[in-house]
Amino acid sequence: MAQIRVKTGKQKGKVLLVRGANKIMIGRDPNCGLQIVDAGVSREHAEIFRVGEMVFIRDLGSRNHTFVNDEEIHEELLRVGDVIRVGATQLVFESTREPHEGDVQFEDGQSFKTSLELKVSDLYVLEGGPGGREGELFKAVCQATQIVQSERDEKKVFDRLLDLIKEYIPADHVYLFLRDENTGLITPRAMRTKAEQKNIPISRGILRRVITESRAILTADAMQDSRFKADDSIMMHQIRSVLCVPIQSSAAPIGAIYCVNCSLTETFEQSDLQLISAMGSHLALSLENLSLIRNRRRMFLRTIGRLVSLLEGSSPTQKGHAERVSTCAGAIATEMGLPDRDVLAANMAGLLHDIGKVPAVSGMSASASERSDGVAHVLAGVEFLKDLPGLADALPGIRAHHEKFDGSGFPDALKESAIPLGGRIVALANDFDKMIYPSGKSEAAAEADPALVRKAFAEIDAQAGKLYDPLAVKALFVAYRHGALKSVSIQDSQKMMPAVLAPDPEKPNSGDSAKLAAANTTTTVPAVSKESVRQKANESARAASGGRTPPAND
Repeated sequence: MAQIRVKTGKQKGKVLLVRGANKIMIGRDPNCGLQIVDAGVSREHAEIFRVGEMVFIRDLGSRNHTFVNDEEIHEELLRVGDVIRVGATQLVFESTREPHEGDVQFEDGQSFKTSLELKVSDLYVLEGGPGGREGELFKAVCQATQIVQSERDEKKVFDRLLDLIKEYIPADHVYLFLRDENTGLITPRAMRTKAEQKNIPISRGILRRVITESRAILTADAMQDSRFKADDSIMMHQIRSVLCVPIQSSAAPIGAIYCVNCSLTETFEQSDLQLISAMGSHLALSLENLSLIRNRRRMFLRTIGRLVSLLEGSSPTQKGHAERVSTCAGAIATEMGLPDRDVLAANMAGLLHDIGKVPAVSGMSASASERSDGVAHVLAGVEFLKDLPGLADALPGIRAHHEKFDGSGFPDALKESAIPLGGRIVALANDFDKMIYPSGKSEAAAEADPALVRKAFAEIDAQAGKLYDPLAVKALFVAYRHGALKSVSIQDSQKMMPAVLAPDPEKPNSGDSAKLAAANTTTTVPAVSKESVRQKANESARAASGGRTPPAND
């Protein structure tokens, strides 16, 4: 859900939703949807409007202009976090996914979908609670060990481990929090809740203290515990027993397991705390191992990417194309909630989709040479790659990257769901990149023209359900709006692989990749940086005004 929040000025904190075809008019006029009483603001200064999943801002010929991220604009496609300046007032463009039933609610009203973002350096600490019952849960520990050793997909590890916790301790709600590798923020990654008890909030105080001190907390009755009397959410929701343990890596705390019991007759005991602490240690070790696997995959992709770049070097118009398509395809798969293996396959298919165009490869396949040029490079590429280890999952996407959703594509004229999911993803990523980096452009690695990006979105939106999978199209739009479409180089090992193992906050309990593939979509592609496009114009505008905003007389 897109919205505009007033960041500065007398109306600070005011939020306006951007819905449907209704425009938000900004100006001094009392009839404006957002009236800003400021001598530097025109009567009708700017308007914000929506086109499908995209949100735009347009300057209405104001005297003092409209700025997005300190750059003067006439009309601009907004992304999450963009700061709009109208006169002396700053606005922020924000967007959240549509609310889902059962979203985790925090005490300040935030939902699970927006994530709990806590920098570890800002957290504070709390003393552990009393324990009691002795118990032997050796079987549970063995089962947890088996889960973390056998699974190679984080989402499946999370799902199975939380199911195990619910089985062995009297928890009504179980949440798993982890620190994001890129941002350092603590975010919810999975949950299990009782159907009849929804929207139980998380105590930020408990979570903060567990992570900062790397110390487990158990309280048998949070409502009577003097440490939590200031926590309104605990009193309001009658949370009886809370158990929270850190997930500690070899270097630092990386998250926590948070359990809640609302029963009047049953509480957590010392043996429960010991069990969940052991599971947290097992999970930390598993996550470190999976991180090593991801790093090996990044290196593999970097190696393949550099080889592809060398092959592309002979064609200036192709330079960087494979890398961008790979980044885009991997991002689409990530937003769809696909497992790590499928995201890697999408990355690889994007990198190698045009390998059959290389002369040395195209001449190796006799069967391909008998077909038309378009079909020939597809068949030649698949023939060349089919016996290479580790590429079996990527081959369907490579073969099908010219198939169209309505069946008008090639080489097999497949239609809709008959097209492999990887093919649908790479087809969209491939066409999008060609639209924003036209073949006539001499430097394909340069940043895309914003006008071309907007035109590409319009064309893709018009062809959703015809040439492209509509779910993938929606994913592309939402990803751009959320700032996920970054222009990334394969040489950047930190950003080449998207956060493929992070579950979608909207679907924290989902582990079935087939259902996710059919039900959800959101993407990641090359982004358009605005800094270089309007830098000179912005500097000129500032110089003309002497660093001040002149009053508007219109």
